[in-house]
Amino acid sequence: MPSPVFVFLPRLLELIVGGRDVTFVLMSHIWPTLLATVGLTAATGIMVLAARIRALLR
Repeated sequence: MPSPVFVFLPRLLELIVGGRDVTFVLMSHIWPTLLATVGLTAATGIMVLAARIRALLR
């Protein structure tokens, strides 16, 4: 679930900021901690999914 959230994060934030255009570059300047947190959570989710698939195939 975190990966789709990371991909669609700019669109989700556009809803919060009243329709203004939000990009990853803008987020890295204004909300670096939010971007890092969501990115790391997405990466962790992908690693957990890969580990579970690998364990399932064994």
